[in-house]
Amino acid sequence: MKRAAMPPSTPSPSLPPGPKSRWVLDHVYQHMKDPLSFFVRERERYGDVVTFTMGKHPMVLLSHPDHARHVLVDNAANYAKSPEARRNRRFGRGLFPADGEHWRRQRRMAQPAFSRERLAGLVDTLVDSTRSMLARWEEHARGGEPLELLREMSRITLSQMGRAVLTEDMNETRPRVRDSIRFIMTHDNRDRSLWDLIRIPRPSWRRYTNALAALDEMIYEQIARRRQSPGEWDDMLSLLMAARDVETGEGMSDELLRDEVMNLFVGGHESTATALAWTWYQIHRHPQVEQRMRQEIAEVLGEREPGAQDLPNLRYTTQVFQESMRLLPPAWLVGRVAMGADRIGGWDIPPGTMVGICTYLLHRHPDFWEDVETFDPERFDPERVAKRHRQAYMPFGAGQRLCIGNHLAQMQATVVLAMGLRRFRMEVRDKSALVLKAGLTLRARHGIQVRLESLPARESTARQSVG
Repeated sequence: MKRAAMPPSTPSPSLPPGPKSRWVLDHVYQHMKDPLSFFVRERERYGDVVTFTMGKHPMVLLSHPDHARHVLVDNAANYAKSPEARRNRRFGRGLFPADGEHWRRQRRMAQPAFSRERLAGLVDTLVDSTRSMLARWEEHARGGEPLELLREMSRITLSQMGRAVLTEDMNETRPRVRDSIRFIMTHDNRDRSLWDLIRIPRPSWRRYTNALAALDEMIYEQIARRRQSPGEWDDMLSLLMAARDVETGEGMSDELLRDEVMNLFVGGHESTATALAWTWYQIHRHPQVEQRMRQEIAEVLGEREPGAQDLPNLRYTTQVFQESMRLLPPAWLVGRVAMGADRIGGWDIPPGTMVGICTYLLHRHPDFWEDVETFDPERFDPERVAKRHRQAYMPFGAGQRLCIGNHLAQMQATVVLAMGLRRFRMEVRDKSALVLKAGLTLRARHGIQVRLESLPARESTARQSVG
């Protein structure tokens, strides 16, 4: 009797190279302890595609623009948001963690709030909030009191986003909400430990829950006021409440409105604040950049405050912000999960693989950037940008998931930098190299303490151009 032929053997998947794990949670521990240094070190050893052991499924780190484009653009349907992002209590089912058809529906409904005309109408609000910040800075400059940069930038972006989304400056009217947001930002950017994996309750968790409850109470109150008096409000929340799905004609529930406000108001202000803090730090370190910015601001604005028509002409100021986000992107890691088998860079990606796209490394890839550690805003001259790989620079993501608030964030930064530089010179107190802390955003582990020097009115606009 003939023996049945054996089926051909299936070759084992060819996973990308990576470090060997010394014990079962070794890579998890290293990732929690100092994820950015861990990734930088292993990328130098193994190249643009690196595999780490992270439990049941491997994690693959990507740092080449071609691979980022594959995951986020060309084969985006195969890559879903990570489970950790979807479990985040702060963001709920809003745009940041959403996926699939739900995300597409929410994006369509939120898009009108970010139209070109709508954003242009917010410039006066951005200017007014910045004016209040500068008045407070005058007091600090006179007293010689130091300021912590991220805290200051969080205060101004919280004011701007509060007024844009909810017609209310939370710094002034709701100190409990302001303090709750500060705690949530600190908590979500804390150092992780193995205890977080097994979810042992900690005292900070109760405080975190209470802080979220304070935000929820405020947001639901705002929704209820608009339900009772429709047509009396002209802000992003009112636009979200008026939006209707083109297919069903339905609007958002109160729960979905809450989630989108949390994404736009809380999440949006945090990333912009982080980017602005790093930009001020870079301006201080590069006097020639600061001088050129002052010259441009004087030429474009003179003694005026910026208007919507001025922002496109403050090109170099915008480029400084862009170059700062190249070197120190707040969203330093983009996470996805492979739903089906795939191949990236000649390597197999099994279903369930966690994929991390490290923008910090993308923005330093030597094949696409020269003198990668040099701060050079001229990299973002339009002619040079047009010749560059589109995914070599992606501080706001890429593809269909490009951050909906990217233009607003750049407007906020241009207004704050233009108005602030005209009135003040900044000195960083601790000249030593800063230690990076890679949490939900990339920030300075010990903060950035600065002192402000108030400039005379004429000096602030003319001194640098004469010199």
